[in-house]
Amino acid sequence: MWSAEAKALAAELAWKVHWTFQLSKLTLRVAFAHYALSAKAGRRANAGKIYGKCFHIPPIPLAAGLR
Repeated sequence: MWSAEAKALAAELAWKVHWTFQLSKLTLRVAFAHYALSAKAGRRANAGKIYGKCFHIPPIPLAAGLR
């Protein structure tokens, strides 16, 4: 048997999924743009920087005979 808490969580998730599918593409684009311009997105982007420089993985050198 499911507990009352589990049933409530399942109902809430089902409602959220239904609501999400009702959004139009334009609404999703606007929401994404709003997030991308937010301070939280900027903090997440800066989290990958080390000592003020962007952290990146150097390219893997090719074997001598493959060039």
